[in-house]
Amino acid sequence: MANGLQLLYKKAKNLPALPGVYIMRDEKKNIIYIGKAKILRNRVSSYFSAAQKHSAKIERMIELVDDFDFIVTNSEFEALILECSLIKQNRPKYNTMLRDDKGYSFIEIQQSKVSWNKILAVKNKKEDENLYIGPFISGAAVSSLVESVNLAFKLPTCKKQLLKTKYSRPCLNYYIERCCAPCARKISEAEYEERLKNAQKTIKNGKKQIIAEMSKDMAIAAEQLNFEKAATLRDTIKLLEKMKDEQHVVLNAKINCDTFAFFTQKEKTYTSMIKFESGKLTQNRNMVVNGELDEQTVSHVLVQYYSFKHLPTDYVVLNKIFEDLPLVLQFLTEKNPQFKGIVTVEDKKLYTEDKEKKLSATKNWQAIYNLALQNAKQGALKKSVNAVSVTQKLQNLLKLSHEPKLIEIFDISNFSDSVIVGSMVTFRDGEPDKSKYRKFKIKSLSYQNDYGSMREVLFRRFKNNIEQKRGFEQTPDLILIDGGKQHLKVAEEILLKFNLATDAAALVKDENHKTKAIVFKGKEIHVEDNELFNFITRMQDEAHRFAITYARNLHKRYSFEQ
Repeated sequence: MANGLQLLYKKAKNLPALPGVYIMRDEKKNIIYIGKAKILRNRVSSYFSAAQKHSAKIERMIELVDDFDFIVTNSEFEALILECSLIKQNRPKYNTMLRDDKGYSFIEIQQSKVSWNKILAVKNKKEDENLYIGPFISGAAVSSLVESVNLAFKLPTCKKQLLKTKYSRPCLNYYIERCCAPCARKISEAEYEERLKNAQKTIKNGKKQIIAEMSKDMAIAAEQLNFEKAATLRDTIKLLEKMKDEQHVVLNAKINCDTFAFFTQKEKTYTSMIKFESGKLTQNRNMVVNGELDEQTVSHVLVQYYSFKHLPTDYVVLNKIFEDLPLVLQFLTEKNPQFKGIVTVEDKKLYTEDKEKKLSATKNWQAIYNLALQNAKQGALKKSVNAVSVTQKLQNLLKLSHEPKLIEIFDISNFSDSVIVGSMVTFRDGEPDKSKYRKFKIKSLSYQNDYGSMREVLFRRFKNNIEQKRGFEQTPDLILIDGGKQHLKVAEEILLKFNLATDAAALVKDENHKTKAIVFKGKEIHVEDNELFNFITRMQDEAHRFAITYARNLHKRYSFEQ
C-alpha cells in the first residue's frame, strides 16, 4: 500500500456523508475493487481504520490499494445500479474474488424450466443455471429493491417451490393483491414470463422505460376492450410509480456524452466531468482551476481536456453557452468528425458548427448535468470544509504548541463504595482508537473520592508509560479530565511528578450533565465552533460510557457472588 493506511484513512474521512460508489485502485492505477455505500465517508474509511476487523480476503485487497476515486449519486438505489454497471464494465479482480464473502448480496433471477421462477435477494452466488446480479455490499438495499419489484409485478415471494405441473390453492398474498398466484393458474405461463422479464428490466435499467412500454400496452388493451388486462397494467404502473428511488446512472436512452459542471468557491473553480457511454456512466474526473468561473474558464477547460489523449464523444453537455462556443465547436469537430454538438441544459438547445436547434427531450440531459454539478460541489466541499481538521481546531482554541493527534480522556464511575472504577478512552486523529482503551479498578480507596480516584488512575497510567509497559508506550499529546478545576490540578500534579510535557484540560458539564466548557490553564473556555463542540462532547460521552459500563459489569458480578 504505497500511500499508507493513515493517508488513505485521512482521505476517506474527507469524503461526503452521501450515497455513492467508490473505486479502489492499485499502484498502477488499475481498478481492483468497486463498491457502493449509503454513506461514502463511513464505508470507505472503515477499510483503512486500524480498529476495524476484516476477513483475510478483504485484508489482502486493502494491502494492494494505493488510491481510490468516488462518484456521488442521488440515492442508495442509484449507487446500487451504478455499482452493478461499473463492475460489469471493468470486472475488477476483487469483485470476483470476494463474491462469496459473508456480507455480500446478490439478486437471483431463477431460470428453471419446471417451476415458476422467482426473483430473490440472496447472500451467496451458486454455481447453477440461475442469473445473478451483483455482488452488492448492502443487503438491506438489495432486499428493498427486490421487495419493491416483486410487489409491483405481483410475483410470488413464498418459500415453497411452485412446480408448473402441480396445482395448489392460492395463499393470502393473492387475496390481498400482492401475488398473481401462478401456482393456482390465476395467470398464464406466457403472461407470467412477461412479468418476470419486465421485472428484470426494471432492476437493470430503472422503471421509466417499463412504465412507457406498459402505458402503450394498456392503451392497446383498452382499445381492444380487454379491460381486465388494461386494469392489471394500470395497477402495475401505479405501484412502479410509487417506488421511491429513481436512478440516472444507467439511462434508457443510449447516450454517449461528456458532461462538465463548474462550481466556484474561494477563488477556485471545481470541475467535474462524468462520461456516459451507451447510456451508462463509465467514469468521472475532477479538476481544480485557480480563479473564479468565467467564460474563458469553460473554453480553457474543454480545450485543455481534449488537447491530449481524450477524444470528444457524441455530445458535450454544459449548463449554458459561452463566448468562445463557435471556436470550441470547431476544435471538437476537428478532434472527432463524429462529434454531434454541445448540449446546454439552461436554454435546452443543441449547438453544432452550422446551426442550433431546440432539444425535443431534456430530462436525461438535465439529470446527468445535475449529477456532475453535485460531484463538483463535493470536490469544493472536500477542499474547504475539511481543510482544517477538528484536532487543529482544538489546537487553535487552546493555543497548543502542536496538534493533539493523540488524546486520552479520563473519567471516574462508582456504585456506592463497593465499586469504584476509572476509564481511559483514546482518540487518534479525531477518531476513537478502541484498541488503546483501558480500565482501572481503584485499589487505594474503599470510599467515594473523585479526586483521589482520578489521582490513582493517572498515576498508574503514566507510571506504566514511564516503564514502557505493553499498551502504555505512547505518550498522549493532550489529556482531558471529566471534571472541573480541582480535577485539572490533580492531573497537572501527576504530569509534573513524571516530568511530562503533555498538556492537560478538564471538561466541565452543566447541571444537565451536558458538556459546557473546557478548563485549560485555570481558565474556563467556551466552545463556539459547532464541529469542535460536538467532537469534545463525543469524547466526553465515550469516556463516561466506557467507565459506567465497566462499573455496572463489576457491580453485577459482585451482586451475583454475594
